Amino acid sequence: MTSGDHILDYPDVYPYMAEEPRLLHPENYDIPGTGAHVYDTPKGKVGVVNVVGHVFMKDRVPTRNAFNTAQQAVARLREQTPVVFVDIHGEATSEKIGMGWLLDGQASAVFGTHTHVQTADAQVLPGGTGYLTDLGMTGPHLGVIGRDKDTVLKRFTQEEKAYMRVAKQWVRMSGAIFEVETGSGRCRSVELFTHALEDTSDPEPNEA
Repeated sequence: MTSGDHILDYPDVYPYMAEEPRLLHPENYDIPGTGAHVYDTPKGKVGVVNVVGHVFMKDRVPTRNAFNTAQQAVARLREQTPVVFVDIHGEATSEKIGMGWLLDGQASAVFGTHTHVQTADAQVLPGGTGYLTDLGMTGPHLGVIGRDKDTVLKRFTQEEKAYMRVAKQWVRMSGAIFEVETGSGRCRSVELFTHALEDTSDPEPNEA
């Protein structure tokens, strides 16, 4: 499970991260645990790298350069497996696209997270790296990136800073499937998916 800047909201999880490599924090954050690891799967070893971007993101802890950190981590994991996925958790589209080009031919796939909206630019770059600017969100879509739409609109239109409740309806799972050659680590194809986890045909009004 990769994460992002909000992992810093829960310092009580740091001791757990230090012992559990299945929970990754951004590799360029200087906190306990790891942001790059190789996992054993039924299809062979798979490396995963998690980094956080810089543009429009607050540096709340010492944060190393995302591009240099990702490139170094990918090279390190490729010593164990050619299949390496990179999650860049960031706000700026430009940073994510730049990461894709930097790691083209080095990583099997580079994809973005954080903005909650699935993008339409799934592709395989010339060097064989699958790419997508943002996987999208798994959660309630009857709202504004997971928050209750009425409270968000109140913030946008009034002086009142209403508490932004979590939305509850139109729960969907968004993501992408990267088909990768296990021998070479090259991506063959990228397929977007969005799967409704509940009926969205007749939503009920939000509770007051």
